Amino acid sequence: MSNDIQTGKLPVASLHTGSQKTANLSGQAAQKSASSPEQPRSDKVSITDQVSRLQEIENMLGSVPPVNNALVAEVSDMIANGTLEMNLERTASRLIEMETGVSSPKDK
Repeated sequence: MSNDIQTGKLPVASLHTGSQKTANLSGQAAQKSASSPEQPRSDKVSITDQVSRLQEIENMLGSVPPVNNALVAEVSDMIANGTLEMNLERTASRLIEMETGVSSPKDK
């Protein structure tokens, strides 16, 4: 992705410091601008694919719901106390369903 930035016609500044070198540079610039038609100058800004991807990820993260810290603390306590009951078959089938997109016949 790139954006063109139109700078328009930029004035050519001539410096008058009294030195011969400056006068020669100004004279050369005047000769160049007189010999070639003046074209608008433009700059290009490019955004790499990585930056575009990072912007997409940032937008996706903005839509993720916040973490429920109270629920995390409750489950952590249940795990620490040994009171968390889990149905391992159901958990496994849900993980398989998430990865493959195919639901278990038992869940139907």
